Amino acid sequence: MGMEFYGDSYKGNDEPIFVGIPTFLKLPWLRSNAELKKVKPDVAIIGEPFDFGTTIRPGARYGPRAIRAASTVPSPPYEHFNIETGVDPFGVFRTVDYGDVVVSPGDVVESHRRMTDKVKEVLDIDGIPVMLGGDHSITFANVRAFAKKYKNIGMIHIDTHADCAPQGLCGFKYDHGAHIRRIMELGCLKGKNYTLIGPRGYWPGPDLYKWMADQDFQWFTMLDVE
Repeated sequence: MGMEFYGDSYKGNDEPIFVGIPTFLKLPWLRSNAELKKVKPDVAIIGEPFDFGTTIRPGARYGPRAIRAASTVPSPPYEHFNIETGVDPFGVFRTVDYGDVVVSPGDVVESHRRMTDKVKEVLDIDGIPVMLGGDHSITFANVRAFAKKYKNIGMIHIDTHADCAPQGLCGFKYDHGAHIRRIMELGCLKGKNYTLIGPRGYWPGPDLYKWMADQDFQWFTMLDVE
């Protein structure tokens, strides 16, 4: 499948790593939903350059750009045989870069809507979306896209914090500390299908962990991990 989809670039490419548009792993770039429907890739990378939901450290809006730039080392060929698994993912999956969500600066709700729509476009062609963020509030927007297609979902959440606050800091519903609560309100995630890995430190407190236990959530602290 690799040669069929990527052509001669699958086996070799003389282009230096610092030349060309830095799509994720220098993969083909699809710029419209029409192209997506025509190509019907198995996997589509989506950038979500967004940090309007954070309450402390901005800058995650540059995450997708930085990840893409770092991913161009090594440069093509697309063939990436993994010596540990014995599998070349690009010999199995037709994978593309579907560009960035065009967020609306300062408008969290509208930006989340646009994320949901773009992820849903990939799901509509039975593709697998892989999102590059972005602060943690984007998780709500992404899961909402899955909830439009699947009745039940499961989640493995790797995080220092539970992000289950009823409201975010200063009462904002959609910040990065409340996205799990917003997802639960969608009705697509049962507590038994949710696992948190890595909480540590001082937040949240016992009341919120009692709420999590009442939902049948399970979690493994950093002490468990270590």
